[in-house]
Amino acid sequence: MLIVIVDDEPIMCRSITAVLNATGQAYTVEQFSGKHCGGAVLKWLEFNNPDYCILDVLLNGVSGLDVADKVQMLYPDTKILLMTGCANDSEYYKKSFDYAEQHKNVNCLLKRESSVETTFIGSLLNDLNTAVSM
Repeated sequence: MLIVIVDDEPIMCRSITAVLNATGQAYTVEQFSGKHCGGAVLKWLEFNNPDYCILDVLLNGVSGLDVADKVQMLYPDTKILLMTGCANDSEYYKKSFDYAEQHKNVNCLLKRESSVETTFIGSLLNDLNTAVSM
């Protein structure tokens, strides 16, 4: 199973990878972090089909939403988890340095439990358009 993690904060990528490794499952994890991680993952996606994408929404340059859009266009079966440090019980995974919280959210994604829903770009854009028009 191939999982890609994209966050401009390297510590967040390492932390989520540690959570995945602690599950005892065999995952291949690709991490993209730093200033230009959004652009780098877009190039990587041209040749790689991940099973799961864990994406920070707010990246420098290419946003997590741009990456999610590209993933859904290329690989519609890939499951996406969008995370942000600006969330409050929405459809996003609350970005946290707390190991237990990360463990819970990553496990929810992998098990596809209803407490954390994968958000595809189409429904997210509809929600954003609705919010803006209010």
